[in-house]
This record gives sequence, C-alpha cells and structure tokens, in this order.
Amino acid sequence: MAAPDSQREVAEFLARITGQGLVETHISLVFLGADEALKLKKAVDLGFLDFTRVADRARLTQHEYALNAPHAGALYLGALPVTRGADGALRLGGDGPALDWVLRMRRLPPDAFLDGAPPLPPRGLDALADAVVVLHAAAPAVREGGAMRDTLAGNRAAGLSAGLPAPMVEAWFTAASARRDALHDWLLARAAAGFRRRCHGDLHLGNICLLDGGTGHHRHRLRPGLPADGSGPALGPRRRQPRAEPLGGAQW
Repeated sequence: MAAPDSQREVAEFLARITGQGLVETHISLVFLGADEALKLKKAVDLGFLDFTRVADRARLTQHEYALNAPHAGALYLGALPVTRGADGALRLGGDGPALDWVLRMRRLPPDAFLDGAPPLPPRGLDALADAVVVLHAAAPAVREGGAMRDTLAGNRAAGLSAGLPAPMVEAWFTAASARRDALHDWLLARAAAGFRRRCHGDLHLGNICLLDGGTGHHRHRLRPGLPADGSGPALGPRRRQPRAEPLGGAQW
C-alpha cells in the first residue's frame, strides 16, 4: 500500500473496514467497499499542491464534499474524520482526536463510464446535453478574467512535477500562453458578460458514467474528475423524456 508513513495506520484501518481493494492516484487513496468508497488525500507535497498537513486535508475534504453534495447527493455521502477513541482504537467518525479525514462516496461500477460503454442513443445524448447546459447555468459566474494565466502556470508546474519531459512541457506552455495572450480581450469580454463559470472543465467520456436509477430510466452522472474539480449531471423522467439536473466538482 503506497501510503505515506504518517498515514500508514489510518490507511491500514480504512483497508480493513472496506475490504474490497484499493485504487491509487498520485494524490489520493480510494478504499473500496461493497457499495461505498472512502477517499483519503495522500500526505504529499507535489509543488502545485501540498497535502502534508492534516488541517489542510481536513479543510479540502470538507470543501470537496460541500461543493459536490448539493448537486450529487447520491454520490457524495459525507466528509468524516478518522478518530482515535479513548481505548486507542481508530474509528470512522467519533468524538476523539481527528488523525485524518476521508470523503465517503457511493462506489461506482467501472463499466458505468461512457468511454467503455455502448454509444448513447439520440435521446440520451439530448438529455446529457441538457444536463450540461443546466450544470453551467447553475454554476456561479466568475467575473474576473485573469485566472487563465495562473491556470496555465499551475499546469506547467504540475507537468514538471509529474516528471513529464521538460522540453515538451515548456513548448506547450509557450504555445498556450501565446494563445491566451491573443485571446485576452475576448476572454475578458466573456467573463464580463457572465459566460465564465466555476464548473467542470474536463467533460470527456471517461468522466461521465451511466447509473441505473432503478425506475425504468437512466441516470447519467459525472464521476469525480482528475485532477481538478468535477462531477456531473443526473437525469430523470420528464414527459417520458429525461430531465437534467446539475452536479458539481471534485478532486482526486
């Protein structure tokens, strides 16, 4: 188990209480249970992010839940501390000192994601498009237009930190920065008009999954994305047509 030494006891505890395996990303350990999963942010400092302090992991885990739960309550089930009881044993929740924090989520079947599923029929495509429109419309507008420069710089740092070839990263950064500068006035105008929204920026098929709602229709949801913020839309019936509802964002 690739848990940092400072989290080894917590990781072993989470593995015991879930018992169905582990999925690891560069910033998270996801412990799989039969129907749920617990996501632990790894105590790592990658330059573009620093999760080494328990207080920061607590804050970011609670923020992730607060961001997503209003739109994806069936997927995001809570943010819970891992505590040590008076008897010395670890507990999920509880009143003892918090050693770490986890995001409690519904476990999604791996074959639910649309990149490995049959193509959606036209009705499903229409419903998914409606859901994305609703998601964007409900997202808060971000009026300032200068954040793209910081985003590009952060992506550059992330690429270098991840070990990608430096010449390729620098070439991409130079080209992307030039394109950003060329579009500067247009980006500012769109931000001023309310078209710049805080929402999912990575809506590809690998970040969208299909769940059986159990009511004769389907629900489409965006799973938590990599590595920035994302989640997705839920669909239900409306006059025999799916109805779109927005979901929110996550960090894995």
